[in-house]
Amino acid sequence: MRSIASLAITVAVLLVTPAQILADPADPADPATLDRGAHPGSVGFADPADLDALLGYRLPDWGWRTWTFAGTLHGAGSARDRAGVADAHQLSYMTNLLTAATWYRESEPRTWEVSADLRGDWNRTRGGSDLWTRALYGRYEVSARLEQYLVDDRWFVGLDGWAAGSYEDRRNERPGDAPDHVLIRRGHDHTAGIRAGWGRIRDVTPLVRAQRLAERLVALGRPRPGAAQIQAAARVLAQENGYQRVYARPDRRLWDRILAPLTGGEPLSVAEVFYLREVMVEDLGMRRQGSQIAGVIDWRQDGLTESVVTRPGLGLQAETWRNLSLTLQLSAMARATWSWVNQPDPDFDTRTFEVQASSGLRWNVIDRIRVDGSLWGVIREYDREWSSGNEISRSLRAAIEARFYVEDRMYVRPRVELAWEEWDLPEAYERDVRWSYGV
Repeated sequence: MRSIASLAITVAVLLVTPAQILADPADPADPATLDRGAHPGSVGFADPADLDALLGYRLPDWGWRTWTFAGTLHGAGSARDRAGVADAHQLSYMTNLLTAATWYRESEPRTWEVSADLRGDWNRTRGGSDLWTRALYGRYEVSARLEQYLVDDRWFVGLDGWAAGSYEDRRNERPGDAPDHVLIRRGHDHTAGIRAGWGRIRDVTPLVRAQRLAERLVALGRPRPGAAQIQAAARVLAQENGYQRVYARPDRRLWDRILAPLTGGEPLSVAEVFYLREVMVEDLGMRRQGSQIAGVIDWRQDGLTESVVTRPGLGLQAETWRNLSLTLQLSAMARATWSWVNQPDPDFDTRTFEVQASSGLRWNVIDRIRVDGSLWGVIREYDREWSSGNEISRSLRAAIEARFYVEDRMYVRPRVELAWEEWDLPEAYERDVRWSYGV
């Protein structure tokens, strides 16, 4: 009953507080009013068509690195004695270790990341008899990627590499007997790729969020920051993920650096800072700007030691992201890929050709309403060694989704989707049309 009463009180407070805020006639820019819970109104952007700061935004030169080590030691046991029944004793011991390291660096000329992960598990269990089961499991994972701009900061080359492997050993043991191997298995997965092309696509989400910070500063009665100030704050906001990864309490270090370019060092009250930080929960979505075309060559090998599958591939991709205003983004992408799957038995090899195209729309109507739309289509042709003819599949999907926020973390999300697929098989034809909606 106490928990139900607490929930009722919490709901009542959530429902009453907005009404109190709207009914408060005090000056919204007065810090004393903020301390009582009122918020100045700040919806959208004063001039959504002003893209000077967005188009002039450049990535910051920054980076972060982390190292993690963790371990667990666990043991458990039980004993059950019952008259006329054999004693039941169970024991289990478990140990696991994990170590991981990541190093990330980003700037206009280049972006790179290197990470490594190593983990192991060991456990030993005894059931109701003298039979012991022992299991040993280990896995490693290493990855690296680099994107380097060369000529006029428009031509680029990229490298990607990823490798993972695992080892598993399970066996049964009885005192005085040789171990009985139940399972020994080794697996691996390796990927390598190189890409080259022209153009650049930047993540401008930090810039749009810095624009919203500027709007809220104006609502507090502060001077409107200029484009250079907004870009300086955006370059700090772009580093938020690094602060989250490195520091246990990132806000203590991050927000002084974000607000300093916007306020010129002018002090803010605690209530004003909390009001500005609310921008971080506004659902702006991912925002990008720019165009890029690239060719890709990749190779992958995976499987167990005794059964290796290789997957070479070629690709060509072009994409563009355009912000027509601070509230409206359009995107388009086209890609063609050729891939081969080479099985241990050549009779099961597969060659695939795929053409894919998509377009998207993101419209932040106001800071409480966001609309997303997408149109996606793909054609795939499969040439299988064991088939008498090629298989062709065609797919088309359209979707629209809206989010209406009641509070910062409470929203209603209606969605409508239509999908169409058809298959041309060597001796058959199939078509499938599906639709769905939901709230």
